[in-house]
Amino acid sequence: MTRKGLLLLPVTACLLLPAHIPVSADRSRVDPFHDVFYIYYTESRSEARRMLSSLSKNRALRGRALINAGKIDEIERRPAAALLSYRTAIESGETLAIPYLYAALLSGDPSSAEAMLQSYSTATPDRWLSYERSLVRLRSGDTAGAMRFLQEAIKLGFSSRELVRREPLFDVVRSTPEFLKTLSGMNRPHPVRFAPMLEEIRREEVRGTPLAIGPGLSAAGALERKGRLAEAEHALLGLLETRLAFNERSVALYRLARLRARQGDASGARGFLRRHAEHFKTVRDDPSGYR
Repeated sequence: MTRKGLLLLPVTACLLLPAHIPVSADRSRVDPFHDVFYIYYTESRSEARRMLSSLSKNRALRGRALINAGKIDEIERRPAAALLSYRTAIESGETLAIPYLYAALLSGDPSSAEAMLQSYSTATPDRWLSYERSLVRLRSGDTAGAMRFLQEAIKLGFSSRELVRREPLFDVVRSTPEFLKTLSGMNRPHPVRFAPMLEEIRREEVRGTPLAIGPGLSAAGALERKGRLAEAEHALLGLLETRLAFNERSVALYRLARLRARQGDASGARGFLRRHAEHFKTVRDDPSGYR
Protein backbone atom coordinates (compact mmCIF):
# COMPACT_ATOMS: atom_id res chain seq x y z
CA MET A 1 0.00 0.00 0.00
CA THR A 2 1.40 3.39 -0.96
CA ARG A 3 1.63 6.33 1.37
CA LYS A 4 -0.90 8.27 -0.64
CA GLY A 5 -3.32 5.38 -0.56
CA LEU A 6 -3.15 4.81 3.17
CA LEU A 7 -5.89 6.21 5.36
CA LEU A 8 -4.33 7.14 8.68
CA LEU A 9 -5.61 5.24 11.68
CA PRO A 10 -7.39 7.52 14.19
CA VAL A 11 -4.66 7.04 16.78
CA THR A 12 -2.06 8.06 14.22
CA ALA A 13 -3.94 11.13 13.06
CA CYS A 14 -4.66 12.26 16.60
CA LEU A 15 -1.24 11.71 18.12
CA LEU A 16 0.48 14.83 16.95
CA LEU A 17 -2.51 17.08 16.48
CA PRO A 18 -3.43 19.46 19.30
CA ALA A 19 -5.08 17.44 22.05
CA HIS A 20 -7.93 19.94 22.30
CA ILE A 21 -8.74 19.94 18.58
CA PRO A 22 -10.70 17.12 16.89
CA VAL A 23 -9.40 15.83 13.58
CA SER A 24 -11.28 17.49 10.74
CA ALA A 25 -13.46 15.28 8.60
CA ASP A 26 -12.59 17.39 5.58
CA ARG A 27 -9.66 15.59 3.99
CA SER A 28 -9.62 17.93 1.00
CA ARG A 29 -7.22 20.17 2.92
CA VAL A 30 -3.79 18.59 3.15
CA ASP A 31 -2.13 18.93 6.54
CA PRO A 32 1.65 19.23 6.04
CA PHE A 33 2.19 17.12 9.17
CA HIS A 34 0.37 14.01 7.92
CA ASP A 35 3.50 12.52 6.34
CA VAL A 36 5.31 13.07 9.63
CA PHE A 37 2.70 10.97 11.43
CA TYR A 38 2.94 8.18 8.88
CA ILE A 39 6.73 8.05 8.84
CA TYR A 40 6.99 8.16 12.64
CA TYR A 41 4.83 5.05 13.03
CA THR A 42 5.79 3.03 9.98
CA GLU A 43 9.22 3.96 8.71
CA SER A 44 11.72 6.01 10.68
CA ARG A 45 11.45 8.02 13.86
CA SER A 46 14.64 9.90 13.03
CA GLU A 47 13.26 10.84 9.60
CA ALA A 48 10.04 12.08 11.22
CA ARG A 49 12.11 14.30 13.51
CA ARG A 50 14.11 15.57 10.54
CA MET A 51 10.86 16.51 8.79
CA LEU A 52 9.64 18.34 11.90
CA SER A 53 12.94 20.20 12.05
CA SER A 54 12.45 21.26 8.44
CA LEU A 55 8.84 22.35 9.06
CA SER A 56 9.95 24.36 12.08
CA LYS A 57 12.00 26.59 9.76
CA ASN A 58 8.77 27.76 8.14
CA ARG A 59 7.40 30.74 10.09
CA ALA A 60 3.77 29.74 9.54
CA LEU A 61 4.35 26.20 10.83
CA ARG A 62 7.08 26.65 13.45
CA GLY A 63 4.76 26.63 16.46
CA ARG A 64 2.88 23.48 15.43
CA ALA A 65 6.15 21.74 14.54
CA LEU A 66 7.45 22.46 18.04
CA ILE A 67 4.23 21.16 19.61
CA ASN A 68 4.48 17.95 17.59
CA ALA A 69 8.13 17.57 18.55
CA GLY A 70 7.09 17.96 22.18
CA LYS A 71 4.47 15.24 21.84
CA ILE A 72 7.09 12.88 20.40
CA ASP A 73 9.37 13.72 23.33
CA GLU A 74 6.55 12.83 25.73
CA ILE A 75 5.94 9.52 23.97
CA GLU A 76 9.65 8.72 24.10
CA ARG A 77 9.77 9.71 27.80
CA ARG A 78 11.86 12.85 27.51
CA PRO A 79 9.75 15.18 29.66
CA ALA A 80 12.36 17.94 29.94
CA ALA A 81 12.73 18.13 26.14
CA ALA A 82 8.93 18.19 25.76
CA LEU A 83 8.58 21.09 28.19
CA LEU A 84 11.30 22.98 26.33
CA SER A 85 9.52 22.45 22.97
CA TYR A 86 6.20 23.70 24.35
CA ARG A 87 7.76 26.74 25.99
CA THR A 88 9.69 27.58 22.81
CA ALA A 89 6.46 27.27 20.81
CA ILE A 90 4.72 29.72 23.15
CA GLU A 91 7.65 32.13 22.96
CA SER A 92 7.43 31.99 19.15
CA GLY A 93 3.79 33.11 19.36
CA GLU A 94 1.96 29.75 19.19
CA THR A 95 -0.32 29.99 22.23
CA LEU A 96 -1.95 26.69 21.28
CA ALA A 97 1.03 25.15 23.09
CA ILE A 98 -0.31 26.42 26.44
CA PRO A 99 -2.68 23.44 26.96
CA TYR A 100 0.16 21.04 26.15
CA LEU A 101 2.55 22.71 28.54
CA TYR A 102 -0.12 22.79 31.24
CA ALA A 103 -0.96 19.07 30.79
CA ALA A 104 2.73 18.09 30.84
CA LEU A 105 3.37 20.08 34.02
CA LEU A 106 0.17 18.86 35.66
CA SER A 107 1.23 15.22 35.38
CA GLY A 108 4.47 15.85 37.25
CA ASP A 109 4.12 19.01 39.30
CA PRO A 110 0.55 20.40 39.63
CA SER A 111 1.69 23.49 41.54
CA SER A 112 4.05 24.52 38.74
CA ALA A 113 1.21 24.01 36.25
CA GLU A 114 -0.93 26.48 38.19
CA ALA A 115 1.99 28.89 38.45
CA MET A 116 2.52 28.68 34.68
CA LEU A 117 -1.08 29.64 33.96
CA GLN A 118 -0.83 32.50 36.43
CA SER A 119 2.39 33.79 34.87
CA TYR A 120 0.94 33.80 31.37
CA SER A 121 -2.30 35.38 32.59
CA THR A 122 -0.39 38.57 33.38
CA ALA A 123 0.73 38.82 29.75
CA THR A 124 -1.45 39.40 26.68
CA PRO A 125 -4.93 37.82 27.09
CA ASP A 126 -5.30 34.59 25.09
CA ARG A 127 -8.28 32.35 24.36
CA TRP A 128 -6.43 29.10 25.10
CA LEU A 129 -5.11 30.41 28.38
CA SER A 130 -8.60 31.48 29.45
CA TYR A 131 -10.02 28.11 28.39
CA GLU A 132 -7.41 26.24 30.45
CA ARG A 133 -8.16 28.46 33.45
CA SER A 134 -11.85 27.57 33.12
CA LEU A 135 -10.87 23.87 33.40
CA VAL A 136 -8.73 24.62 36.45
CA ARG A 137 -11.74 26.24 38.12
CA LEU A 138 -13.92 23.23 37.27
CA ARG A 139 -11.39 20.88 38.86
CA SER A 140 -11.49 22.92 42.05
CA GLY A 141 -15.32 23.02 42.09
CA ASP A 142 -15.57 26.73 41.28
CA THR A 143 -18.25 26.60 38.58
CA ALA A 144 -18.85 30.35 38.66
CA GLY A 145 -15.17 31.03 38.04
CA ALA A 146 -15.12 28.39 35.31
CA MET A 147 -17.99 30.08 33.47
CA ARG A 148 -16.30 33.45 33.83
CA PHE A 149 -13.11 32.20 32.19
CA LEU A 150 -15.02 30.28 29.49
CA GLN A 151 -16.89 33.46 28.59
CA GLU A 152 -13.59 35.33 28.52
CA ALA A 153 -12.11 32.68 26.20
CA ILE A 154 -15.06 33.03 23.82
CA LYS A 155 -14.73 36.82 23.76
CA LEU A 156 -11.06 36.31 22.82
CA GLY A 157 -11.99 34.07 19.90
CA PHE A 158 -12.32 30.55 21.33
CA SER A 159 -14.84 28.72 19.13
CA SER A 160 -14.48 24.95 19.55
CA ARG A 161 -17.96 23.69 20.41
CA GLU A 162 -16.78 20.14 19.81
CA LEU A 163 -13.99 20.52 22.35
CA VAL A 164 -16.40 21.80 25.01
CA ARG A 165 -18.86 19.03 24.14
CA ARG A 166 -16.19 16.36 24.66
CA GLU A 167 -14.74 17.79 27.87
CA PRO A 168 -16.24 15.83 30.83
CA LEU A 169 -15.36 18.56 33.32
CA PHE A 170 -18.20 20.64 31.87
CA ASP A 171 -20.78 17.96 32.71
CA VAL A 172 -21.57 19.64 36.04
CA VAL A 173 -22.75 22.80 34.27
CA ARG A 174 -23.78 21.43 30.89
CA SER A 175 -27.53 21.70 31.46
CA THR A 176 -27.52 25.09 33.17
CA PRO A 177 -29.06 28.11 31.43
CA GLU A 178 -25.83 30.10 31.84
CA PHE A 179 -23.76 27.42 30.09
CA LEU A 180 -26.24 27.07 27.22
CA LYS A 181 -26.36 30.85 26.79
CA THR A 182 -22.56 31.04 26.82
CA LEU A 183 -22.30 28.41 24.09
CA SER A 184 -24.92 30.17 21.99
CA GLY A 185 -22.62 33.19 21.80
CA MET A 186 -19.76 31.15 20.40
CA ASN A 187 -18.84 31.82 16.78
CA ARG A 188 -18.42 29.00 14.33
CA PRO A 189 -14.72 28.30 13.79
CA HIS A 190 -13.13 29.40 10.55
CA PRO A 191 -11.84 26.48 8.48
CA VAL A 192 -8.08 26.05 8.55
CA ARG A 193 -6.62 26.39 5.08
CA PHE A 194 -3.25 24.84 4.54
CA ALA A 195 -2.72 25.88 0.91
CA PRO A 196 -0.87 29.14 1.78
CA MET A 197 1.35 27.24 4.24
CA LEU A 198 2.15 24.55 1.68
CA GLU A 199 2.92 27.16 -0.95
CA GLU A 200 5.36 28.86 1.42
CA ILE A 201 6.99 25.49 2.15
CA ARG A 202 7.41 24.84 -1.57
CA ARG A 203 9.00 28.25 -2.08
CA GLU A 204 11.43 27.66 0.79
CA GLU A 205 12.37 24.21 -0.53
CA VAL A 206 13.36 25.50 -3.98
CA ARG A 207 14.84 28.85 -2.93
CA GLY A 208 18.31 29.22 -4.44
CA THR A 209 17.83 26.22 -6.76
CA PRO A 210 17.17 26.11 -10.53
CA LEU A 211 13.50 25.46 -9.74
CA ALA A 212 13.01 28.75 -7.91
CA ILE A 213 10.56 31.14 -9.60
CA GLY A 214 9.59 34.74 -9.03
CA PRO A 215 6.38 36.14 -7.52
CA GLY A 216 4.89 36.81 -10.94
CA LEU A 217 4.89 33.13 -11.90
CA SER A 218 3.63 32.19 -8.44
CA ALA A 219 0.69 34.60 -8.81
CA ALA A 220 -0.13 33.22 -12.25
CA GLY A 221 -0.04 29.70 -10.83
CA ALA A 222 -2.45 30.71 -8.07
CA LEU A 223 -4.89 32.07 -10.67
CA GLU A 224 -4.72 28.81 -12.62
CA ARG A 225 -5.35 26.72 -9.50
CA LYS A 226 -8.46 28.82 -8.81
CA GLY A 227 -9.74 28.10 -12.32
CA ARG A 228 -9.23 31.67 -13.54
CA LEU A 229 -7.53 30.44 -16.71
CA ALA A 230 -7.95 33.57 -18.86
CA GLU A 231 -6.44 35.76 -16.13
CA ALA A 232 -3.57 33.31 -15.61
CA GLU A 233 -2.85 33.32 -19.35
CA HIS A 234 -2.94 37.12 -19.48
CA ALA A 235 -0.48 37.30 -16.58
CA LEU A 236 1.92 34.82 -18.21
CA LEU A 237 1.80 36.61 -21.56
CA GLY A 238 2.66 39.83 -19.75
CA LEU A 239 5.63 38.14 -18.08
CA LEU A 240 6.96 37.00 -21.46
CA GLU A 241 7.25 40.66 -22.42
CA THR A 242 9.64 41.25 -19.52
CA ARG A 243 13.20 40.16 -18.85
CA LEU A 244 12.99 36.63 -17.44
CA ALA A 245 15.64 34.16 -16.35
CA PHE A 246 16.03 31.08 -18.53
CA ASN A 247 14.17 28.83 -16.11
CA GLU A 248 11.29 31.29 -15.60
CA ARG A 249 10.76 31.78 -19.36
CA SER A 250 10.76 27.98 -19.77
CA VAL A 251 8.14 27.59 -17.04
CA ALA A 252 5.99 30.40 -18.45
CA LEU A 253 5.95 28.88 -21.95
CA TYR A 254 5.12 25.43 -20.63
CA ARG A 255 2.29 26.75 -18.48
CA LEU A 256 0.87 28.70 -21.41
CA ALA A 257 0.81 25.48 -23.42
CA ARG A 258 -1.02 23.78 -20.57
CA LEU A 259 -3.53 26.63 -20.28
CA ARG A 260 -4.25 26.51 -24.01
CA ALA A 261 -4.82 22.75 -23.77
CA ARG A 262 -7.12 23.14 -20.76
CA GLN A 263 -9.21 25.60 -22.76
CA GLY A 264 -9.51 23.20 -25.71
CA ASP A 265 -7.06 25.00 -28.00
CA ALA A 266 -4.81 22.16 -29.23
CA SER A 267 -3.20 24.32 -31.88
CA GLY A 268 -2.32 27.04 -29.37
CA ALA A 269 -0.92 24.43 -26.99
CA ARG A 270 1.33 23.03 -29.71
CA GLY A 271 2.48 26.55 -30.56
CA PHE A 272 3.67 27.26 -27.03
CA LEU A 273 5.28 23.82 -26.74
CA ARG A 274 7.16 24.57 -29.96
CA ARG A 275 8.36 27.88 -28.52
CA HIS A 276 9.36 26.03 -25.33
CA ALA A 277 11.46 23.58 -27.32
CA GLU A 278 13.04 26.36 -29.40
CA HIS A 279 13.87 28.25 -26.20
CA PHE A 280 15.93 25.27 -25.02
CA LYS A 281 17.75 25.09 -28.37
CA THR A 282 18.49 28.76 -28.92
CA VAL A 283 19.47 29.96 -25.46
CA ARG A 284 22.91 28.72 -24.51
CA ASP A 285 23.59 30.76 -21.42
CA ASP A 286 21.71 29.33 -18.44
CA PRO A 287 23.27 30.60 -15.19
CA SER A 288 20.30 29.21 -13.24
CA GLY A 289 21.29 25.62 -14.03
CA TYR A 290 17.70 24.81 -15.00
CA ARG A 291 18.62 23.23 -18.33
